[in-house]
Amino acid sequence: MTPVPFLVRLMSRAGNMKKSEILIENRTSKAMQFHVEPECVQFEIPVEKAAEVSGHYESEPITIQFSDDEDGGVFGAVFPGDGGVIVRIDGQMIVETI
Repeated sequence: MTPVPFLVRLMSRAGNMKKSEILIENRTSKAMQFHVEPECVQFEIPVEKAAEVSGHYESEPITIQFSDDEDGGVFGAVFPGDGGVIVRIDGQMIVETI
């Protein structure tokens, strides 16, 4: 099965960057292919696995968790966060953390 492609854009405001980690969890039934910017790192996360990305971001360490939705698509949630859910049914999804 072809991995689902995702672009993870980890952004920061100028002058306020610090070392931080982003944990990306794949709780879906599909392997997921990630391209992380601005580091230009590309990797695949198998089903029910996670990967950690380290870099200099403004945000505190966060977790981005992807799960299957009822319609056969994928949804993502960011923790800790304001409870907002990022929704995408198919194709490429862009996740932006600020």
